[in-house]
Amino acid sequence: MVSSLLLDTHIVVRWLSDPKRLSREQRRALENAELYGGSLGLSAMSLLKIANTNPGKGGLREIESLLEELDSNPIFRILPITTEIAREVAALRDAL
Repeated sequence: MVSSLLLDTHIVVRWLSDPKRLSREQRRALENAELYGGSLGLSAMSLLKIANTNPGKGGLREIESLLEELDSNPIFRILPITTEIAREVAALRDAL
């Protein structure tokens, strides 16, 4: 089954920089999407959040590396901010 996921900024950053920080279920979902040709959606707002983060030990190179991976890896789809995405965000907030 091919799945498409809309990812939170923190999930993307952890997936690309330190996947061990993700739960087993989170890693499995991301690996399955990658393995079976799914797509990983990321809101355009997440790009700004990543660019505005306080870089860790890797400094600005770490941020540039994350952005380059998002730009070059075809599994990632950068999605415009739409009312549908806003509704999904609101639903996620209510689920917590």
